[in-house]
Amino acid sequence: MAMSYPNPFRPGDQIWLAAPAASAAVLTVHDLEGAVVMRVNLSSSNAEGGRAVTWDGRTDAGQALPGGTYFARLEAGGTQVTRKLLLLGGAR
Repeated sequence: MAMSYPNPFRPGDQIWLAAPAASAAVLTVHDLEGAVVMRVNLSSSNAEGGRAVTWDGRTDAGQALPGGTYFARLEAGGTQVTRKLLLLGGAR
């Protein structure tokens, strides 16, 4: 299971995920303190081969985040993977 392309990215870029198509998945983005700033539940009905999520550099509540380092965690099929993300410029 892999994710996060391109990296570094600008707000509005897509985060590509490769996860088992037969399982539901949850993508969370965390700040450096570990707080969840964005959460997406992905249904199990997505096609095999990958999924794309667009993150605009904002929290779930719509607050613009500054550029910097964040961590994306993908949980699917009983497996979890965490990757570092570098947000360039922050949300506009």
